[in-house]
Amino acid sequence: MALDPSIAMGFRGAQIENPLEQYKRAMQAQAAQQQNALMQMQIAQEEQARQEQNALRGLYREAVTPQGTVDYNKLTAAAARRGLGYLTPQFEEARAAQDTRQMASEKSRLNIIRSKAEDARDYLAQIDPAAPDAAERIMALHEATHADPDMNSYLVKNFGATAERGRAEIARIAQGGPQAIAQYLERATTGAATVAEHLRQQELDKPILMTPGQVLVSPEGKRIYTAPPSPKAAPAQRQPAAAPAAAAPAAAPARVPVGTPAQQAKAQAQSEAKIMLSQELGTVLGYYENLNDMRAMPSPSRTAPENILASVRSSEMGQGFERTVATKAQTLRDNIANSRQRLLSHIKNATGASAQQMNSNVELQTWLNALTNPRQSIETVRETLGQLDSVIAGVERQVEKDRQKTDKKPSEPSGGVPTGVDPALWNVMTPEERALWKK
Repeated sequence: MALDPSIAMGFRGAQIENPLEQYKRAMQAQAAQQQNALMQMQIAQEEQARQEQNALRGLYREAVTPQGTVDYNKLTAAAARRGLGYLTPQFEEARAAQDTRQMASEKSRLNIIRSKAEDARDYLAQIDPAAPDAAERIMALHEATHADPDMNSYLVKNFGATAERGRAEIARIAQGGPQAIAQYLERATTGAATVAEHLRQQELDKPILMTPGQVLVSPEGKRIYTAPPSPKAAPAQRQPAAAPAAAAPAAAPARVPVGTPAQQAKAQAQSEAKIMLSQELGTVLGYYENLNDMRAMPSPSRTAPENILASVRSSEMGQGFERTVATKAQTLRDNIANSRQRLLSHIKNATGASAQQMNSNVELQTWLNALTNPRQSIETVRETLGQLDSVIAGVERQVEKDRQKTDKKPSEPSGGVPTGVDPALWNVMTPEERALWKK
């Protein structure tokens, strides 16, 4: 049988693929898989970003206050509940930026209020109480002041001085004639000057430093606090009983004759202690005013949610947290707490009381506890500060009472003053010195 040559020529041996081609195709497949995975990752990240953005919009919507600011405490808590706690550093940066803007805006606003208070002071000083239009000019200033939103808000918030109450007061003094108008002008001028000085010294982060004899007066004429006069410029005669008392009333009579160097040195030391006490009280009041400006204290003039938040922040747990993150409000609270010992020391030196007398005086300890408690309202702080005169007088009464008890103790022999001893000297001897004469 003849062979078909085409069969033999169509035979193909085993074909071996080039390894480089195999590697190329494997790399292409791997690159395609990586590209696909990268696209899936980008899609997932974009979806997650959209979800976070939507969640953030909802969180911010819920955390916006009626005043148009963001409540970052509420925002942070809500984010943590929804598993977005890692955004807290971002919130803190935004909070710091908001606080900075608010402080700058508030400082500018208060500077404008201070300038207007100074203008009101100068305007009132030019009014003649005997002029026929005196009451009319006072009313015109009053209406213009309360027509200004910033001035009205500041006076109502800090002093409760509403437009309605002011109108009623002006109408009343107008019926009283020039004398009543003159008294009103004196109170109102002093009040405007006090507001201007208060704002000038405060500047949001500076404590109030009071000078000797300075008076804190509300715009309605109520004397909130009076610093004692300087000992070098002290008046020769005592103030009448109707005058406002100084921060620390005069100490009990000295046990040494009036006019001696010992008496003068003691009076000088007590006068200096009174001035230091008034300055410390002014500083503490400044801390409280700053806390109030930060809305870190409850107040009847604020809404219930604001007071609840302020109470939580000032609670033991809230203060612990704010101390950990070093907030400015907690620094002020700690400064208030640290002032307690300094106040005790100044009161002790101003009254001549012993440490035992200070510790055993319940009224003093209660007053100090109230004054150094940052959980109370700013209105309560001002009222507590107004009780200082009564507290100091109580300490001095206790010192005098204990002194009289000591004087009545029988320390001389039954026969009275020993023979050969001057009675005047016997009266000023210490018990130890008298005991030497008993032997």
